[in-house]
Amino acid sequence: MNPQEGQPSFELVRLASGAWAVRDEAFGEIMHPGCGPAVEAARLYVEQLRLAQRFAAQQGREVVLWDVGLGAGANALTMLQAASAWPVRVRLLSFDLSLEPLRFARRHAGRLAYLAGWQGVLDVFVEGRGWSGTIGEAKVQWEFVSGDFAVRMAEPDLALPAPDGIAYDPFSPQRNPELWTARLFRQVFRRLDPTRPCLLATYSRSNRVRVALLLAGFFVGRGCAVGMKEETTVASNRLEWLDRPLDVDWLARVRRSATAEPAWEPGEPPGPLRPATWEALRRHPQFAAGPEGASR
Repeated sequence: MNPQEGQPSFELVRLASGAWAVRDEAFGEIMHPGCGPAVEAARLYVEQLRLAQRFAAQQGREVVLWDVGLGAGANALTMLQAASAWPVRVRLLSFDLSLEPLRFARRHAGRLAYLAGWQGVLDVFVEGRGWSGTIGEAKVQWEFVSGDFAVRMAEPDLALPAPDGIAYDPFSPQRNPELWTARLFRQVFRRLDPTRPCLLATYSRSNRVRVALLLAGFFVGRGCAVGMKEETTVASNRLEWLDRPLDVDWLARVRRSATAEPAWEPGEPPGPLRPATWEALRRHPQFAAGPEGASR
């Protein structure tokens, strides 16, 4: 996610869209590099997690959201802004190693348009590692969960509320490989409530990532275009919650890929699907009913 606190290394960059974004110099990556923080957060997470639908259906009840990769706060604040129109209770958990990128963003709120009006909330959040109160119609509890997300997910005694939606936005698999393994996605899936539908959205369209999510237990579909990306990824514990689930044609293509085998441990190199991986995919409920010719 980000370097340890006390070691800030960030800068503002102007995107082709004209929006400003934050670049982490240590990782060499820009947060929301395509169409800008506000637009990307709305399209990729608010819309694909079906938050308006979830808020409308759960008025008066709690909606739990996980924000994996808090960074400079664009995803968290955009989701809270979406909640403000509904009389719901929202519990938002933001995961990251450090609050430093958010502190940096707060100091440059004049250029980061998505922070307008949120300065008071951010001042409380970064000092106390949490904020609770009313935003519009919504009652909000926003919490910071510090530490390495992969390590925290493996802690058997870590008590977390099961999410209704997950904005999965760490740095890329090249820069943050420990957060893209099949092992980690399996640990995330085990923390879902099987009686409640959950959606996970991420900017990656990598076959390795999609296979890792499938092996973890998720159903996986194609996500929207955003910025320079023609496609992203959406996953769920309910097949019917996916608008464009991956089909047997995708499965046939991925079987021929030379790089689709997911990493189980950080740093494992890509390669063709192993026989055990192919068999697990073939038997996955998302594809088990497909045409025989595509599943063999």
